[in-house]
Amino acid sequence: MEVVGEAFLSAAIGLLFEKLASSDLWRFAKKMWVHTDLKTWEKELSNIRRELNDVEEKQIADKSVKEWLSDLRDLAYDMEDVLGEFAYDALGQQLKAAESDQASTSQVRKLISICSLTEIRRRANVRSKAKEITCRLEEISARKSELGLEKMAAAATTSAWQSSTTTSMA
Repeated sequence: MEVVGEAFLSAAIGLLFEKLASSDLWRFAKKMWVHTDLKTWEKELSNIRRELNDVEEKQIADKSVKEWLSDLRDLAYDMEDVLGEFAYDALGQQLKAAESDQASTSQVRKLISICSLTEIRRRANVRSKAKEITCRLEEISARKSELGLEKMAAAATTSAWQSSTTTSMA
């Protein structure tokens, strides 16, 4: 039963990489000043992905590995939710920009909309969510070194992810 769960976790991490590859997301992240957080997410997830094969075997005998895996799974779901919110906000900004470009090209109007209290609050909220996820990811990543997990070759992990994705889609 646990191996099936790890296949889903591996697939979930793969989906996070797909979402992180969105150019619209990166434009939004730069505008919100959270692009460095997203770069950290990519780096840490890449490192974690290489250890997932080793985790599958160790979780049976080691309770701390199983807890770490559970925390990682929860974080992956939360990351997916946050990236979904970011994508939604990015789309909303694109639509708002298109409407304002059609309605008026006034530089003053654009400046006022950028500096509005609502916009400032929204940016702070986005940054807060990104920082919270980054802190949790770094904590989980630091804990994995204590567990003695071995990094597997990237090719082996990628093929494991691809086979789990194919299995879950079938």
